[in-house]
Amino acid sequence: MFQENLDVFFSSLDSVEATFTVDGESRVVRGFFDESFFDQSIGEIVPASVQPRFSCKLSDVADIKSETPVTLNGKPYSVVQVWPDGAGTATVHLAYE
Repeated sequence: MFQENLDVFFSSLDSVEATFTVDGESRVVRGFFDESFFDQSIGEIVPASVQPRFSCKLSDVADIKSETPVTLNGKPYSVVQVWPDGAGTATVHLAYE
């Protein structure tokens, strides 16, 4: 089976470094960060917000648990959930600290 080289994709000029703190150890992971608009519609109330997330190789974050501290672009976040996509990558949903 053909295995895609994800290192080439995630090391592109547009990628950024995220530092995860796992068991007191820093782990630097390259990937892509965005803060997409998220509509939290509840009846007639429409609170609009953004949802920070980080896309990277699944193998770099497979053992990451919720509430793990993350620093991205000098700002602190915490992990909400890691969503594997079935193709070797994952989206790490983040919360603002």
